[in-house]
Amino acid sequence: MAIQHNKLHQDIIITTDSFFNSISFDKDAESWMFNFKNNVSLFAETLWRILKDGQIILVSADQGQQFGLPKPVDVVIELSNLLAGEKLTEIKIKKNTADLVLTLTGSLEIEVFISSGGYESYSLYTNNRRYIGMGMGDIAIFNT
Repeated sequence: MAIQHNKLHQDIIITTDSFFNSISFDKDAESWMFNFKNNVSLFAETLWRILKDGQIILVSADQGQQFGLPKPVDVVIELSNLLAGEKLTEIKIKKNTADLVLTLTGSLEIEVFISSGGYESYSLYTNNRRYIGMGMGDIAIFNT
């Protein structure tokens, strides 16, 4: 049963202490699965990017792009190496947009964007709750 399904008028801040575990990419569904310890996971079917010290260093849309490099970018490998040993410390669901900001140690952030007016962009699982980023920046929250 949903306990909330509407626009947020204030940020939701979730503190956590969860080490990065893995990331996977489903090419057919163009979806990403981020797994952290302590039963924290994120399923994203939308654009996301990672920042280090506030600078963009990797974007989900880079997956498989050549960019004049010797081989195409493998975001799974690059992100796995980058996040190895890092800890997720805070998750912010932003008011009005329901965009996510995952803050990690190492001055890293993952920004996940609502990218549709009608479709779900992500599902976040943590603290026995499921947060679904809905179209137009709505949020649905379920107890699991």
